Amino acid sequence: MYVSGKAARIKALSRRGLLLGTILLTVQVLSSRPNQTLDDASGNLLLAKSYISQGCLGDARRLIQSAGQQAGADAYLNSLRYSLLFSLDSMEGNYQLALQDRIRFRAAHDAYTSKDQLKQLDALKLKFATEKKDEDIRLLRQRELAQQAGIKQSKSIGNILLVGVLLLLIMIGVVTAGNILMNTYS
Repeated sequence: MYVSGKAARIKALSRRGLLLGTILLTVQVLSSRPNQTLDDASGNLLLAKSYISQGCLGDARRLIQSAGQQAGADAYLNSLRYSLLFSLDSMEGNYQLALQDRIRFRAAHDAYTSKDQLKQLDALKLKFATEKKDEDIRLLRQRELAQQAGIKQSKSIGNILLVGVLLLLIMIGVVTAGNILMNTYS
């Protein structure tokens, strides 16, 4: 029955010349919602949008109500549902209901976009923390290299001083030996 229900909807759409529009809407919704699939609620809302564009308001309202029962707490689907209800009620002249639908749409849309913004903010925080740690690691490596270079330089200076002191002692020894030899020959 599940397959035949969808087949019946597709058949009804093709009779009205809406199949291409529905396919385009499906691609548009799926591309705007990465990692999502087309479930019954979103399929009903897409069909309802097609019906509204063709002026089949009764069929559209039935599909929107069905989608409302299936959507649950999905903020994106609820925002889409309230947007369609706003269009539907406006077309039918129910302006008070349309205003309420518009308010519900804004609330659901804000909830959906705030979740996205929180996800983006968390991703940026993670990226910043990662970059900061990478920078800290780079600075520690530079500091370690500078310390190793300082240690090598200190060892080199120590070795040069040791060689200098040894040469000085040798020269003092040679001068002293030369003085001793001169004193013994004189």
